[in-house]
Amino acid sequence: MSPSAPASMEARRRLEELHARIDGFFARVASRYPGELACGRGCGACCQAGLSVTALEASLLREGLEGLSEEQRRGLVRRAEKPGDSCPALEPDGGCLLYRWRPLVCRTQGLPIRLRDEGTSELVACELNFTSRELDSVAGDCVLDQATLSTVLLALDAAYAAELGLPRGERFAMAELFRR
Repeated sequence: MSPSAPASMEARRRLEELHARIDGFFARVASRYPGELACGRGCGACCQAGLSVTALEASLLREGLEGLSEEQRRGLVRRAEKPGDSCPALEPDGGCLLYRWRPLVCRTQGLPIRLRDEGTSELVACELNFTSRELDSVAGDCVLDQATLSTVLLALDAAYAAELGLPRGERFAMAELFRR
């Protein structure tokens, strides 16, 4: 499948709804715990190289890429071609070149997230966040459940693939998308 295939309108609408809910969740956590989230322009601690996205998210990122100026695209391609620790979309000033189109993994970075694995559960967040309190003291309604998020995202991606007659479950390295 080509990651540049257009996002179907229904899949896109549903993904945008999920993005809006996550963005609202982030705002709620920030307002409930003022000063505890270091996330913002200039902080790229979570902007790691090597992240991958679903086919639906890849399609939206490609849309964002098409809206960039030629100069912005050249800079992004140069950063993507050089191995490094940071996401190629992270600009030198700490801003994200594709912020509006960023995938779920980027929208949730830094927040308290519950990870579950074979009967175990772990609460994690960026090491720069929640430094004045124990992470376990964060209210349950301010913690994202990774399994739930992944299930919803994969269901949206499967619907996208079904709508377009594409294989399900493909993932794309973000840096590879930026090199095209």
